[in-house]
Amino acid sequence: MKIILIGANGTIGELVQKALAGASHEIVKVGRKSGDFQVEIESCESVRKLYQAVGSFDAVAIAAGEVAFAPLSELTTEKWQFSLGSKLMGQIHLVQEAIPFIKEKDAAVPGVLAHVVVVQQTADAADAADAADTADILFERAENRASRGV
Repeated sequence: MKIILIGANGTIGELVQKALAGASHEIVKVGRKSGDFQVEIESCESVRKLYQAVGSFDAVAIAAGEVAFAPLSELTTEKWQFSLGSKLMGQIHLVQEAIPFIKEKDAAVPGVLAHVVVVQQTADAADAADAADTADILFERAENRASRGV
């Protein structure tokens, strides 16, 4: 499978890479400033240009997006807007813009669009490993679905 990994060089992204490495997938590494390609996930235009440059693919895994960390009482409107603009809207842009580029199409879910890996920056190594394991399991299930024509 050709898999685009957004946030590939982050803590979670590196663990997802390791989890997928043994399955002979083609991993396209994407980051804000590093990787095979760069993208600003908050920008639909940047995301669209990324997918146009990469071409068709089987899945996208997302281990990216910034959020403001503070006690609830200190989260201002600006901090909420920043978090929603990056984490939520960034992931929505990545999913919506991926649809035309996914190789296999399905009525319910476009192709084998991968699970969105969401782990907070405050997570520890065990949380990161769990996220990588989850991604690996989901890719295995997606491959199984694809092989059955589902």
